[in-house]
Amino acid sequence: YFDGTSVSQLASMIESLETGRSISPIKGRHASCLAFTLKHLSDGELVIVSWKSRSGREHHWALAVGLEGIQVGRSFTPQTLLLLDPGLEEPMLSMFNARLEFTIHPPPRKAEYVRYRGTDGVTLSVRLTSAVAISAHQH
Repeated sequence: YFDGTSVSQLASMIESLETGRSISPIKGRHASCLAFTLKHLSDGELVIVSWKSRSGREHHWALAVGLEGIQVGRSFTPQTLLLLDPGLEEPMLSMFNARLEFTIHPPPRKAEYVRYRGTDGVTLSVRLTSAVAISAHQH
């Protein structure tokens, strides 16, 4: 409980469910994890992301369920990851209850932190540390 779950442990747990879906984990720098998450969400896959606060006190997993951004013609520029964060109680039965706002895509290479905003009013500077993509289709 106090040690948490690593990305490889989470990927193994999901694979053990034997759903036939491809599981793709990544661990690394914030920019790499964000690019990975954006690609897999854009491909219609779910992505479980791990974020860590700047202070280091908060570090946990949340399910990325969508993107928010600006669409001009056929060009979509993502600005926010929409999350279901199990650490938040409210609102129940909603499409998402937290946001990771990065506003610039592609983000600057030095941008290591983005804004986490929960529906409970909490705002934190966080960075992505890992992610696990779950394919939409069976292989």
